[in-house]
Amino acid sequence: PEGTRYHIRLARDLSELYQVAMLRAECYYEDRPFTRFVENFKIEYARAEFRRLKSQKVATCLVCVDLDSEAGGLNVVGTIDVSDLSQVSGKVGVSSVQSGDAVFGSYLSNFCVRPGRRRRGLGSLLLACASHVHLACDRAVAHNVYAHVNRDNAKALLFYATEGFSEVQGANSSSSSSSALVGDSKLLMKHYY
Repeated sequence: PEGTRYHIRLARDLSELYQVAMLRAECYYEDRPFTRFVENFKIEYARAEFRRLKSQKVATCLVCVDLDSEAGGLNVVGTIDVSDLSQVSGKVGVSSVQSGDAVFGSYLSNFCVRPGRRRRGLGSLLLACASHVHLACDRAVAHNVYAHVNRDNAKALLFYATEGFSEVQGANSSSSSSSALVGDSKLLMKHYY
């Protein structure tokens, strides 16, 4: 809508973390609308995600907020987690061979944008900010950014390809020891200079 303003930042309080948890639950179950008891599953997913977010120490949770609706309650319209690759590499199956000789690497996860706000450039803005979080903090000249994407999610794969990510050859997530965490997904990477 005309005049709507968006801002990318850290979540400010528990209310926003709960909005993040609910948004992630909605996005996780959006392709399963006809599952019996789906609303109950969403609530349980959101509760578990909220508990995880409150105790999260490894990842940085960024939110995209609609500044025009901040007073109205539901202002979080997108979210993404950013982790230092060295802290999560064993959990997500990115080996040092895959990360190469880069001085630094980041891992992106839990990326979602509210369905009614998609196709407005917010995902690109959120991804760009997340990709530079650790780069700005460490003042590194170059680094690699990784993300896993479900191999059946054609829209997400196209989005990441448009944003300059490519599949890491030889990375078979479904057979790695981290398969419970990343599932049947493709490992994607983008190099920033």
